Amino acid sequence: MPILSATCLVLYIILVVICAIGVIKKRKSGHLQSRTISGIVVTLTGSFIYVSVTLLRFTVGRSRFPCMIFSIVSYSIPPCFAMPSILRCLRLVFQHRFNLIKTNTLSSSYCMQQEQQNTESLFIQAKQNSNNSNNNSISTSNRNVNSSVMTSVVETFENNQVIAREENTTREKFIIKAHSILTNNTASLIVFWLSIGVQLFLWFVLMVVEDSFFQNEHYFMDGALLISLGKGCGLGFPSTLFVVGISICYFIVEFIAIGLCFTVDNDTWHIKREVFLLVATQILTAVIFTFLSVASVVEIVDYFVPSGFVVAAYSTFELVLTILIPIIRAIHADSKEKRECDSEIEMIISNKETFQIFLDYLRKSFCPENLLCYADIEKYKRETALRQRKKIAHRMVKKYLYEDSPFQLNLPSDLYSVKTVIMDNISFADNQNALTDDLFADIQLHVLSNLVDSYSRLKFSNKTIQKVSNDWNAKQKRLSPRSPMISLSSMTSLKL
Repeated sequence: MPILSATCLVLYIILVVICAIGVIKKRKSGHLQSRTISGIVVTLTGSFIYVSVTLLRFTVGRSRFPCMIFSIVSYSIPPCFAMPSILRCLRLVFQHRFNLIKTNTLSSSYCMQQEQQNTESLFIQAKQNSNNSNNNSISTSNRNVNSSVMTSVVETFENNQVIAREENTTREKFIIKAHSILTNNTASLIVFWLSIGVQLFLWFVLMVVEDSFFQNEHYFMDGALLISLGKGCGLGFPSTLFVVGISICYFIVEFIAIGLCFTVDNDTWHIKREVFLLVATQILTAVIFTFLSVASVVEIVDYFVPSGFVVAAYSTFELVLTILIPIIRAIHADSKEKRECDSEIEMIISNKETFQIFLDYLRKSFCPENLLCYADIEKYKRETALRQRKKIAHRMVKKYLYEDSPFQLNLPSDLYSVKTVIMDNISFADNQNALTDDLFADIQLHVLSNLVDSYSRLKFSNKTIQKVSNDWNAKQKRLSPRSPMISLSSMTSLKL
């Protein structure tokens, strides 16, 4: 068993090193950004704490491994296993709802315009009724009643609109705030280590109690005190009961979070599939572990393959599924040649049906702001009035370039200065030349580059887009068979 444990420990450390290097190298990939770096670190840390100590204990020998280290790790098992899954599920739920807010902006604006038109129609109709009453010499009292009815109807409509808007705003603020916390690297790490800290504090309290009242009884651990460093031990009944009780509390929260995942759409990064696959594996692990713990042949089986190996195997599987496979996908995506033509993407965006398909796909990829920004830039270009163009430009800067904005673009470092340049042009705009069509050229090139990557994945998975793309390419070949297609990769070398 020591040889098997040592071999597994070496292989596991190699896996952890590969995952760590992959995360560092591909940290800007969408496959990792969608899972957040903090979420990956939490999963990696929780797995490493349990698996490395468990395998090291089996390698050294359970009777020689320090009881203090084993007891600390045992008391930390619940958050190490449950917190990565809880944070992953909640992050997925609020990423889904947050991106729904983003993509519903266009439809909400349209609905508000329709409601304003309905309100204006109501005013006009009421005014016409009032004029007709004047022409027919209706009494002043009747006109006052009619006017009061009109005012009451309009005020009721406006009040309902204000109430609905306030309710939506409050809900949206909550979703945006929760999304900001769950996707913030610092906040996620604080939550994880705080849960570990609570367990360590409880261990310390029990250690003080044992050292004060049960020093000669080994009350919490079998064979040694909680604080013992000179000999090994096993979990005593009180410690087992304590760990199981805390684990049940964590698992209740975890299954509530998993239940919320049923309310979200399948994302394009396969995070939802990972969640459900891990749940099934987690349940299977619990069944096998329980069987090995109560079976009559437990001593024989435990001698060759300890039951702790089952939990370590699950933790290793979680590492492979949620970290290693996304890294491999990121490497594969980067190695693919980008062949899509920018005109083809413009064709997809200009078509109402394909635009909605593309926008919905980007929502499930948690990055609809790229397409929304591209559409707003095109709207800015079409505007000819200086005052209106200035208003659109200012709104776009506030919407896509300000920090902590829900629609903030993930810009590379070399584009950070673009925001200042654009704001200067907007502030000092006193003629049409100050706000030229290429004001957002660098930003548009960046979002278009991001859209090409997303579009290549969409075209691979959506038959409607495949058909539209094939028809468009066939038409282009018929119209200009000798004209080479301009790829986005070549376009990036041009100065806009």
